[in-house]
Amino acid sequence: MIIFVLLMILLFLLGIIGDERGVASMFTFLGNIVVFFVSLIAIFRTGNVYAVTFVAIMGFLLLTLFAQNGFNKKTISAFSAIIVILSIVGIFSVILIKISSMAGFGEMYIYDEEVAFLENKIGISAQSLLVASILIGILGAITDTALSVSSTMYEVYEHNPALDAGELNRSGKHVGWDILGTTFSTLVFAEIGQGFFIWLIFAKNKYTFISLINSKSFLQQTFLIIMASLGSLLIIPLTSRITAKILTAKK
Repeated sequence: MIIFVLLMILLFLLGIIGDERGVASMFTFLGNIVVFFVSLIAIFRTGNVYAVTFVAIMGFLLLTLFAQNGFNKKTISAFSAIIVILSIVGIFSVILIKISSMAGFGEMYIYDEEVAFLENKIGISAQSLLVASILIGILGAITDTALSVSSTMYEVYEHNPALDAGELNRSGKHVGWDILGTTFSTLVFAEIGQGFFIWLIFAKNKYTFISLINSKSFLQQTFLIIMASLGSLLIIPLTSRITAKILTAKK
């Protein structure tokens, strides 16, 4: 009940404070929730994790980029860069997860009272699920970074159309480097907050440093942070280059 009330307050404030863009954000937020739950059902119905994840990501991007911000040069540039970076991170994640065998239930889930009494054999590859969770987990960070860079470059070019592709590219990179630190901090604090209670349990049970770094939960969370940070880093020069090319291209 409390969650429902807080959600209603959030949606109300989005409409009042955000005006038209707030209303668009509200529908985007609700649409993303629908896409997420539909994708969960589709994964269990089909068992094809990668295909469903790809369709779900397209749905997220369609709502977050194009439905909310329109079909224009900014969103096309951001979309192109995001797809390339997700492909790179996805391939890299598949290789490393197969080598390390880090997928599966970690201590975070073992200590969870509800999960402990549920059947954990779901008949779906744990490695493919971990790859899917990484791609969806980093999607928000790289989308935010890509759109911030492309939007800023668009505004710069609108006010100074005499800039060539090289100059515009450098401007985009400078903007990206400025927001990179806060992006990294957001990713780290989000993961710390998510596993805060389990880290307290580790501390209470006097886990040694060696035991901690060999923990599957620690490995999975750290891997997710590194992949997200890597994606946020690579998205900056790629978005800058693509946006510069698109904006300065001959009509």
